[in-house]
Formats: sequence, structure tokens, C-alpha cells
Amino acid sequence: MAKFSQSQQSLLASIKATATDLNEQADKATELIEALNAELAAAGVGIEVWGATLSSTTFTEESERDDSKKSFTRENKIGFARCGAHWCLVYGMFECEDDFEHPEYEVSKQVDLRPLSAAPREARILALPHLEELLVEVQKELGEALTTSKKALDRMSGGKAAEKATNGGKVSSRKNAK
Repeated sequence: MAKFSQSQQSLLASIKATATDLNEQADKATELIEALNAELAAAGVGIEVWGATLSSTTFTEESERDDSKKSFTRENKIGFARCGAHWCLVYGMFECEDDFEHPEYEVSKQVDLRPLSAAPREARILALPHLEELLVEVQKELGEALTTSKKALDRMSGGKAAEKATNGGKVSSRKNAK
């Protein structure tokens, strides 16, 4: 077995203690994310919402054929979306290609999507301060979708759709509908 100096032993002990604490915090973050997923699933949200950008890196690439340059930005974001068969809090990686000749055109594509609870530990920890603002954004998007839906149904049915959808707030059965 290798012999370590006194300072190396001290550093290794400190690293082990810090790693243990960090692992406990990451486990708590995962528990919180899974609890939020359960609540959002029970609510039946079903609307894709993207929130905070956790990190962003820009790369510039020069063409070998000519003097043109392209810039790529990779963004890691959190959101709420369908991932596989389930809706959940997600971690997504997006690549955006900037065209220097035509800056008005930007091509963005999603290159990775996974449940936030299965994202790398660093991403789960970075996401924690942004979860509440993501929930606020989910509520906002739900409200906007509801308003849009009600207005469209109301227009389509001459003002009767919203009332029919809720039956004026009353519960009726087929027996009573005669």
C-alpha cells in the first residue's frame, strides 16, 4: 500500500468528508425532484415548459474550405416535458448554431433529454435554486393554455362552449338531462 505524507492524508480525509456530505445533499435533491414529479404527474400538467439555463458554452468553428465561421452554443436547461412515456422534470441539452452571415437565422436542436432525477449530480444540484421559478412558469403556462382554450371554444360555439364544458358549474347525469 502506498504511503502518503501527513498533508496528503489530511487532504484525503477532508475530500472523503466533503464527498460524503455532497452525496447526502445530492440524494436529498433527487428525493425533492422525485416528490415534485409525483405531484406534477398527479396534477396531469401535460404541457412542455422550459426554465432556467444551468450552463452555456459557446464554440466557434472555422471552415476549412473558405473563411466562414460558425458559432455553436450548447445550453443545458431544466424544464417539464414528456420524457419517454412520462411527463417529468427534465434536463435537456440544446445546441444552437449561429450564422454570422445571417444572424437572424438560428438553428436550435435538442441533443439530449433525460429525467432531471437521472441527470448528472452537478445538474441536479445546479437545478435546485431554479425549481420554484420553474413551477411558477408551469403555472403561468397552464393558465395561458386554459385561457386560450376557453376563448377558442367560446368563439367556436358562439359563447356556449365554456358553459357546456362545465355545465354552468353543475353536475348532471343522463337521467336528469331529459
